[in-house]
Amino acid sequence: MPRPTADSYLSEALKHDYPPHSENRLSQVFAASFNHSHRFRDLFHSFTRIPSFVDSRALTEQHTADGRLDICICDKHGRKAIIENKVDAPLTVRQLRRYAREHQDAKKIALVRDFFEPFSSQTEWRICHWGDFYRHLVRGIEHGAQASVDHFVISNIITYLEDMDLNTVSAIELHDLDVMAQSLVKLRALKPDATLPIYPSGGSVFETANSFTSMLRSIVERSKSEPSITRKAAKNYRFAPYLKHHAATWDSRPYFEMGVSIRAHPRNKKVRAIYTAIRLYDGDRDNHRVVVYKMMKDGQQRLCPHRGKGDVLEFESYCEHVINLWRKWLS
Repeated sequence: MPRPTADSYLSEALKHDYPPHSENRLSQVFAASFNHSHRFRDLFHSFTRIPSFVDSRALTEQHTADGRLDICICDKHGRKAIIENKVDAPLTVRQLRRYAREHQDAKKIALVRDFFEPFSSQTEWRICHWGDFYRHLVRGIEHGAQASVDHFVISNIITYLEDMDLNTVSAIELHDLDVMAQSLVKLRALKPDATLPIYPSGGSVFETANSFTSMLRSIVERSKSEPSITRKAAKNYRFAPYLKHHAATWDSRPYFEMGVSIRAHPRNKKVRAIYTAIRLYDGDRDNHRVVVYKMMKDGQQRLCPHRGKGDVLEFESYCEHVINLWRKWLS
């Protein structure tokens, strides 16, 4: 293994004439990170739950009888793990089974942006999402020395995953949602001399809205790996966020709603569509609610608030809550 320095890391990460944000470039950056950072290797092994290997090294573009492997983790005895990297091109079960036949003794990981095809839990492959690995790296870098090569390497790949839109926001401060609600209310009837609320963190309403939209996108993508949802939803549903304002009625106050919806299959006799959204009540923090609900064929709503903990909206618990309810309602 090369001496772990920043210059040798950059030399390996940037070699080959790959486009800046391609799957091949991402594989190269991953391999360089693995080869130059002990901390990155530890985080990778803890994330994938595969054992670490002594004197292992990551290699890219390895040609085999059945095709070309994106990344291989090797030691002096041969290939210990193979990684299929999929960002733009689709990942198919047929492809994974073909690789599995040739590499029966190696651990098998697929790192993907999305994976929508139903896949048996009995397979040798583990399907992992880049967004989940991104959050694992962000949590892991917080415990390292700021001036170390490890910190430099992991910070670089974190930034690179963000540039490739492979990150998912892991948490949003409730205070930021409060300021966003106040801003939306003021923007609806903005006067020439009006000023919008200021974020203590220096952010903006657009950054907070984008962060929440990122969560919604990841939830929709995650739902497409759930056969119990995809079989019961309308054909070819896609991520289509919305923002709308509900005027006051006799039993409620005005609120903004930002969310996503999935229409149920036309044959569903009860449910018309399923939703998740945040409802922002005129800047009143105590009444902001992150909700999951279904719209019935008779026009009635069945509402289920998401009750998080602490002062943040945390993605993992939110996503799990939404997927569980959507699966239950459609099945």
